[in-house]
Amino acid sequence: MSKKKYNILYLSQFTTEKTYHEIIENKYMNSQQVVKFHNLILKGFAQNKKHVCAISAIPLSYKQKSKRIINMPDETMDDYIHIKYLPIFKLKLLKNIIYFIYTFIYILKKRVKKAETYIFLDILSVSQSISAVFLSKIIKKVKLIGIVTDLPKHQTASNNRLTLKINNYIMKNMNYYIFLTEDMNDFINKSKKPYYVMEGLVNNNEIKEFEHQKYDKFTFHYAGSLNKKNKIDYLVQAFLRSSLNDAELHIYGSGDYSEELIKISSVNNNVKYFGVKPNKDVLIAQKKSHILVNPRFSNQEFTRYSFPSKLMEYLNSEVPILTTKLPGIPKSYYEYFNFIETESIEGFCLELKQIYETNYNQLELKAKKGKEYVSKNKNSKVQIKNILLWLHSM
Repeated sequence: MSKKKYNILYLSQFTTEKTYHEIIENKYMNSQQVVKFHNLILKGFAQNKKHVCAISAIPLSYKQKSKRIINMPDETMDDYIHIKYLPIFKLKLLKNIIYFIYTFIYILKKRVKKAETYIFLDILSVSQSISAVFLSKIIKKVKLIGIVTDLPKHQTASNNRLTLKINNYIMKNMNYYIFLTEDMNDFINKSKKPYYVMEGLVNNNEIKEFEHQKYDKFTFHYAGSLNKKNKIDYLVQAFLRSSLNDAELHIYGSGDYSEELIKISSVNNNVKYFGVKPNKDVLIAQKKSHILVNPRFSNQEFTRYSFPSKLMEYLNSEVPILTTKLPGIPKSYYEYFNFIETESIEGFCLELKQIYETNYNQLELKAKKGKEYVSKNKNSKVQIKNILLWLHSM
């Protein structure tokens, strides 16, 4: 791919670290994990010395701002990534229309006529993606690479029929796909187009400078969505039943279980709820914890089509992991995890007790192997290098 002239455009939700922290401090951002995922991909391009023109629709809650329109200046990330932020509108319908038009014009402006153009797009960013699809119908040298992190039907924001139809249209019109799991390909890629399974990616430098002296008490840690569908309530009840009086359960995030969790933590000193915190704070807390937990049940359909970014983050922390055996996890990863075999409150309770009593040095050896694997094979530079080589082979 390095021998031919081409442009790279990227459409999704991301910011520079500076803007990211400013937004988090003011509690305006909705989806930290989405932003982090796409930021890592962009960093991978920069690490491979590839110039990218990126258009970002920052996931801000327009209800939290009094202004009807928020404009943000362009920024540069790691010298190679030029970011154009779409304006943020209070009126959602107007926002989607403007995003479509703005993205269409920007792609036309940035594209070099004699060069092939690769547009990497988040298929869940509907307004941006549909604009790129329409443009690809006009210009033959535009190739679309759809990044599929989740199935649209499993997204809360995609419950209405019109949005689902648009998402399906977008997915059908990709030239190439990047999936997180092999099952995603089986479900989406009926036309057998070229695809790449990436599972996830990590930043080898993000936690090196963080202090990570362990908490005094043996600490179980969970960070992520606190919606009951992820079985966080089962984890809490199992911990309370375990009678592990010398241990604590630390929880970060928000969801429909938050209010109940506040009440539980107010009467149980060993259950601590920290709410939503910047990702850096969560990473530090993970390093200081003893066990990182993922309680999501494996019998839910959407787990076949996801490799949780949280698990990749857990692996990168080099802290022992206790998780259910999600079908989206490749068997090659099994040696790095400690599995919850029975998915019930009683089963969770048993596993919490057993891992608490397990020799911690043995658990750390497993965690170290997991860290070594993702650091070597799933870091952002290697992942994007492999994706570019894959595209070059098409």
